[in-house]
Amino acid sequence: MNEKIEQRGGGAFVKSNTIFIVLVWLCSRIIVWVPAMVVAQHAGWQAFNRWDGPWYGQIATHGYDYAPNGQRHSVAFLPLFPLLASPLVHVGVPWAIAGTLVNTVAFFGALFVVFDYVQRRAGRIAARWSVATLAFLPLSLFGSVAYSEGLYILCSALTLRAFDRERYAEAALFGLLSSATRLTGLALASGLLIAAFAERRGPRAVAAALASSLGAAAYATFLAWRFGDPLASVHAQTAWRAAAGFDWAAWFEVLRMGFNDAKPVPQLIALVLLVFWWFRLRSSLSIASFIVAAVIVAIEAWAWSYDAMTMLLIVGGTLAVLAFRKRLGVAACAYWLVTVAMLFLGGTPFSVDRNAYAVVPVIMAFGLAWVQLPSLGVATLAAGAYGLALDAAAFAAWKWVA
Repeated sequence: MNEKIEQRGGGAFVKSNTIFIVLVWLCSRIIVWVPAMVVAQHAGWQAFNRWDGPWYGQIATHGYDYAPNGQRHSVAFLPLFPLLASPLVHVGVPWAIAGTLVNTVAFFGALFVVFDYVQRRAGRIAARWSVATLAFLPLSLFGSVAYSEGLYILCSALTLRAFDRERYAEAALFGLLSSATRLTGLALASGLLIAAFAERRGPRAVAAALASSLGAAAYATFLAWRFGDPLASVHAQTAWRAAAGFDWAAWFEVLRMGFNDAKPVPQLIALVLLVFWWFRLRSSLSIASFIVAAVIVAIEAWAWSYDAMTMLLIVGGTLAVLAFRKRLGVAACAYWLVTVAMLFLGGTPFSVDRNAYAVVPVIMAFGLAWVQLPSLGVATLAAGAYGLALDAAAFAAWKWVA
């Protein structure tokens, strides 16, 4: 059907799109909930409150703590997520429930905003692929636990959509909320600023971009007042990772992971299959195309193991963003590239995949890629759903995921 007709949002399209989003969300969340509850059946809601979750709970319950002693402190975590959950905590709702509910509801809303944003820029099919990618990649686990990913994706998607529509007051507000949720909100603000100048949008766009950084600035001001150190959040991060800067050895280890031990031969097989698939089957919807794509994805997921999502998002994601840069627009591309630079210069590549996953433009780029490469998209998301179930079980069992 004509793309323009699809984008008019007639009643039938709105209803079908809503049903699609709800089903994608529900199916992907069942993949999270069931393994987590089976593995930690006596833990209840605590199965979704692991690792960073208790830190957010401490902030929501008791506020921030910090001392310049090289130990881990709660100031490493930005305030908006625990702030939104704290009213529930203070009326008696346990943190594990309050934090999980706030993040899960935010992630659910984010799927609708991402769909609308992508549909306006690239059409309904790309929007559906983008939503499915966001929901079924293993890292979507963090949209249903007591973490801030769901909230950040929602706020940043609202920012991009508002900026795209030249609603700069909205963009400033949601951008501010983004940078009060995660430090990658500063990459978002930078992307908007680059676009404001590159596209000559005028002073209102520049003001919106600058205002988007005020969430992080307000938090730094609070830290200066409360602890005498505006960069306490950054300093506290050193207890989790090495000091800032490009960690050559750690990134080389990530790259080496896919080729060590007995992996070179399967990688060569995957490369041969990829060349064959690319020239003969990439646009096909045949069973052969899906089978070959599935074998390629399975080999790569096995070869890269723990670092599979890092390679997919950082390497594959960057290639996809560059390939579809015109469809994405300057703001989205700049946002992604600044984020990648921040991740590279952030010391040891710790939780790089989780931070990259929450950046909407890379999800949109994959959605656009799957429109042209549907068999690869299906194979990737099928493997992603399997990984999502495994990660949900591992997370509930206190095993590090990302």
